[in-house]
Amino acid sequence: MALIRPPRFDEWLECYFAPYDNVNSPWERFPNEDWPVFRGSHEEIVDLFTYTMQTSGNQLLKFSNHQLGNGLTILLDGQYGGPARIAANGNVSLEKKIEALKSVEALYRDCLTPRAPAVLGHLDEPGNCPPLSYICYMLWDESPFGYWEERRNSERLFNLKVEVMSSALFSSNDAVIESGLHGLGHTVSRCKAPAIAAIDRFIESRGGHVRDELITYALQARTGVIQ
Repeated sequence: MALIRPPRFDEWLECYFAPYDNVNSPWERFPNEDWPVFRGSHEEIVDLFTYTMQTSGNQLLKFSNHQLGNGLTILLDGQYGGPARIAANGNVSLEKKIEALKSVEALYRDCLTPRAPAVLGHLDEPGNCPPLSYICYMLWDESPFGYWEERRNSERLFNLKVEVMSSALFSSNDAVIESGLHGLGHTVSRCKAPAIAAIDRFIESRGGHVRDELITYALQARTGVIQ
């Protein structure tokens, strides 16, 4: 099915990505935390968020890695009180929330896999790009999707979250694999059996094909104690 471009998409990109070139965090550009905020209904914001993730492989190409990393941080980090919080917990239908969460698979596959520096955050490896490496590594720590408040459908949503995290484990980029493992490690306490099963599948299918450090990290994630 063809994706429908939201009418205000260019305005949205200008708000959340354009201002942040050559800075390592949004606070460097706006130290008083007065960064631009897109104004719209919850439904419009969720549609824009989802479309951004779904098309991130091509629609975000014009932005530098610093713009990309900072923009994704603002979109995904719950402390900004913005799009991801609305996508996870706003006044929109459950189906729209599910579509928003599933769109993170496309972000991993089409955007972060080709663009995130393939270095491991938990080992503080050199060669990272601070804003992009940060949000790739910490995506599930920072995103409200990691702590979903939709009580009535919690089992369904936690299982879906495990599915989205698991999609990262088959990336060709070590940093993306680490991101998925990091998220699964934090999910073990809430959704133990599916999260451990996903980690075990990774170890069984990719052991010998990825760095030993990632297998060690997967074994850590399996315990639910992860950094």
